[in-house]
Amino acid sequence: MPSPDTQEIYLSHEAEQLLTGARLPSIRQRRAKLKHHAGLTGLWLGALLSVSLLCTAVSSATASYPQRTAAASAYAGVLADESVDSGWTGSVGSCQAGNESLASLASTLRTVNALRAFAGVAPVTFDAGMNADAMSAALMTRAAGDLSHSPDTTWPCYSKQGAEASAESNLYLGLSGASAMLGYIEDQGVSTLGHRRWLLDPGAMQFGSGSTGSTNALKVIGSYGNSSRMKAVPADNLVAWPAPGWFPSPWIFSDWSIAIGGQSTKVDVSAAKVSVNLDGSPVSVSGVTALPDGSGTGKTLGWKTDVPDAGFKGDHQIGVSVRGVRIGGAPRKISYTVRVLDPTIQVDAPDTQPSTNVSPPGSASTTIDCTKATAKFTDARRKLAKARRNGRGSAIRKASRNLRAARTARAARCG
Repeated sequence: MPSPDTQEIYLSHEAEQLLTGARLPSIRQRRAKLKHHAGLTGLWLGALLSVSLLCTAVSSATASYPQRTAAASAYAGVLADESVDSGWTGSVGSCQAGNESLASLASTLRTVNALRAFAGVAPVTFDAGMNADAMSAALMTRAAGDLSHSPDTTWPCYSKQGAEASAESNLYLGLSGASAMLGYIEDQGVSTLGHRRWLLDPGAMQFGSGSTGSTNALKVIGSYGNSSRMKAVPADNLVAWPAPGWFPSPWIFSDWSIAIGGQSTKVDVSAAKVSVNLDGSPVSVSGVTALPDGSGTGKTLGWKTDVPDAGFKGDHQIGVSVRGVRIGGAPRKISYTVRVLDPTIQVDAPDTQPSTNVSPPGSASTTIDCTKATAKFTDARRKLAKARRNGRGSAIRKASRNLRAARTARAARCG
């Protein structure tokens, strides 16, 4: 299962309508070990319960944020949550898992659900027991300065609880809390995009998170409420990243993905072809691939989109068209529009129209400062990902410090 580091979370939410109540196989029966990815050690993924659902057509995806102001507000909320300190009370020296602050858990959970909301996915809750499991895994990751989904008894601060949670969690080294959640979504260097797919799993009802300030574990396997039920996912469900509707430009990464269908929907994306345009002009697309099953719900198609720099400056429209998908044996076309939102620009234009690329009078200096700070933050996050892949502890620690400084500077300049 995928694994960048995640932190705190605990939301309150009513579980939505459940399936028939059929019992899932045990977690141990559902685990399947996958090969390593991008310097992260073994990944564990859970196979999902099959349920009969009628197949309907997938055509044009619904925008989660049809209004610019709402999307901008949600993005600003995540920026604020990234600045919340973990408040971790544990210790590597005494191998005490400790706790993180309630504020840290709340900010992490808000971020998880904000990201899910942008993707059109219902919110989850945090379970206290799963939080405790995740904290034990986060402690082991911090103590070792390394990542593994199958740590053995020689690991510093080893515990059975932490080892089992490591096999069932996204793990992140170098970030925690809200920032780690965004790291999972970016999933740089992970070809399966497993971390992203687990975090955005439309069938999930509960997660567990633990953060130490520099590591995170987000427990995602066994995330179906009481572990015996899971949420029904419609056969025509579509989970895209970037998602349709207004969407913050800093969250548009090079790896794009769509997960199609429910738990047992027969979806074939092996012959899929993807085309993307920026304001009507074609954009380069490469690496269109059917991603391996086992990470969340739905059949997932991934590809890389080379959005030019101009596409991140000002508001734009990116059109996506996917042909060659078959659902229940019948061909289906998928199309949607990502409305790129430049958060450094404040506009009064109607939400229903693409907003202007011109900033209001007197704001040019602030906009430039925020843009530069955001670029430095993005660069710092990529350098941390590179350091993790290379596996050098000193480089990871240095990159982590630089990222924290860049995050603080961005918050100060972007408000």
